[in-house]
Amino acid sequence: MSNTIYTDVDLKKYSWFNLGGLAKNFFKPKSIYELSNFLSTNKLIEKDIHILGAGSKVIIPTFNLNFFL
Repeated sequence: MSNTIYTDVDLKKYSWFNLGGLAKNFFKPKSIYELSNFLSTNKLIEKDIHILGAGSKVIIPTFNLNFFL
């Protein structure tokens, strides 16, 4: 289990339309266990958490996003 949080990730490669800015914080779990662990251990993060999914039918703004994705 890595639980690595990446910073300044270009979201273009995660969007079906190849659009998007930088995610200030980005977490990509490898399993449902990693996702569950991340959510339960990071309850005190004072940032919104948004789940991107597969990135289809999503238009991501081109400005930098200051929340967990």
